[in-house]
Amino acid sequence: MGRSSWSTTDVKRGEPLKRKTPLKPGKPLARSSLKPGKGLLRGKGLRPKSAKRSAGSAERKVAVQAAFERDGWRLVGGRWVGGRCIPSDWGAPGRCMGRVTPHRLKKGSAGGEYILSNVVSACSMHNDWIEDEPDLARSLGLVIR
Repeated sequence: MGRSSWSTTDVKRGEPLKRKTPLKPGKPLARSSLKPGKGLLRGKGLRPKSAKRSAGSAERKVAVQAAFERDGWRLVGGRWVGGRCIPSDWGAPGRCMGRVTPHRLKKGSAGGEYILSNVVSACSMHNDWIEDEPDLARSLGLVIR
């Protein structure tokens, strides 16, 4: 094996690199839409959450909490513990893993809402399985179209 032509003692640390060739004169921001001296600015502020969205999240929270309680989960120290994973009860394969998550039987894009009859509790592993295997999940009644 040959030795490399440089060593770590050749590298100066703590100093910026110096150009060996000068920059050509011209417009430094010729290709950019930015103006010299201006940073990245947002034209308008962020809009607050709409009343419709705020009402929807309150309804969602109530429906999810009711579904978790129906399925035997208890809120202990800010975490849901001790309940049943509905997909595993209905025959989904695999062991339950991860935290409990709400699963809508009928998706929101298909008109499904967060109401008690449309929400079941599922561990995160089974929730992922339902999304990955929609045909099998549909045969078990975990997806409604």
